[in-house]
Amino acid sequence: NCDLIIKYKPGRTIVLSTHHLDEADLLSDRLAIISSGELQCVGTTMYLKRKYGEGYNLIIELTSRSNENELKQDFRNPIMNRNSPLNSIHFVKLTEFFRKFMFDIRVKEQHDDQIIYVLLDDAEHTKIFPTMLAEFDQNKTKYHIKTYGLSNCSLEQVFLSVGDEIKRPEDYERLSCWKKIQNRVK
Repeated sequence: NCDLIIKYKPGRTIVLSTHHLDEADLLSDRLAIISSGELQCVGTTMYLKRKYGEGYNLIIELTSRSNENELKQDFRNPIMNRNSPLNSIHFVKLTEFFRKFMFDIRVKEQHDDQIIYVLLDDAEHTKIFPTMLAEFDQNKTKYHIKTYGLSNCSLEQVFLSVGDEIKRPEDYERLSCWKKIQNRVK
């Protein structure tokens, strides 16, 4: 029970092994990730998220339709064509808007009425967030925004990123506990 751990945590060292990453994020002062039988990284959750995470996710959901006059105007744009899906047009405009503030913003996912951008998590970028989001909030109607949210990367993303560092089958064999034991016995 999380409440019990939180209650007895002050002034104590508690070692908890779990695959429930949300609990680990909530309860841990420091976290260690073990992969293929080896300790891969140790640190606070914020440190690990900065080191192994992508950054902040800006998730935007658009309204489904816009007015016909705007569509006609968009189709006059040489970049767009009549076969462009409506929201592709709005996604292009959104990306142009955000690139005014952050030239290195990256589109992580785009489908249907939703787009997810990755914003870097460093002092230079995070100081721009308030200005950028205030202007964005004032222009929600212009960009046909239904909802949006900003979130830090999850511990699950960190865990997957650390696990992805060991990709090749020979790496798994090389780092396997059983392989190391076999080598010591020889």
